[in-house]
Amino acid sequence: MKTVTVKELEERYDEILDDVVDNNVHYLIKGEQSDVVLVPCSSYDFLLDTYQSWVEDVNSGSNFDDWEEQPGPGTGDSEFS
Repeated sequence: MKTVTVKELEERYDEILDDVVDNNVHYLIKGEQSDVVLVPCSSYDFLLDTYQSWVEDVNSGSNFDDWEEQPGPGTGDSEFS
C-alpha cells in the first residue's frame, strides 16, 4: 500500500488512478481529520465477500473450538516478522 496526502492525490490524480486500475495498487490517502483507502473494485469486492462470509459464519454459530491462532506478520513470532 502506498501512502499519499490529499494534496498529492489532487496533484497526481490521473497517475494515482492509473496505478490503482492498471497495477492493482492500494493507496492510503492521509487527510487532516481522517484517512481514506483507495482500492480497485476487485479488491473491494473480495474484501466485502470475505467479510460477509465471516459474519454469516459467526451468526450461524459455527464452532471455532478447533481453531488455533497462528502468529502473523509483525508479532515477532513468524518468519514474516
